[in-house]
Amino acid sequence: MILANEARIAWAVQADEATQVREDNAEERRAAPRRRLLARAIITAEGVAHGIEVMVRDLSDKGARIALMSDLPLAERLHIAIPDRGFESPARLVWRRDRNAGLRFETLRGASEAERIDVLESELRKMRRQLNEIRSVLQQRGLIY
Repeated sequence: MILANEARIAWAVQADEATQVREDNAEERRAAPRRRLLARAIITAEGVAHGIEVMVRDLSDKGARIALMSDLPLAERLHIAIPDRGFESPARLVWRRDRNAGLRFETLRGASEAERIDVLESELRKMRRQLNEIRSVLQQRGLIY
């Protein structure tokens, strides 16, 4: 009886090790390895002043898997900020399943000139909107004319 139990335990350990090897090899094939993470983030759509809070579940140099708090629709082009990490980046929605989504970071490195111009113009529009909102508040309070 003891030998049978030991055989079952040995088989379970070997199965776990084989599964771990497969998972490790899958990670090695990725262009950018994922790291598990549980961090609060804010995503905003282009042209929208306020963002929504999400949780980052996985993070890599190329993108992130996020968990949403609701079934709100997401825009294709987003901006993600992870305050605890001091990280911000434009991003593109790659996939969505229920309340989980995958984002690919859109970096300027390696992008075509037209893509870099698009990203920079988008960021400039966002900053101008924010500046106008600040001016409006300051004018309403009588601090500037």
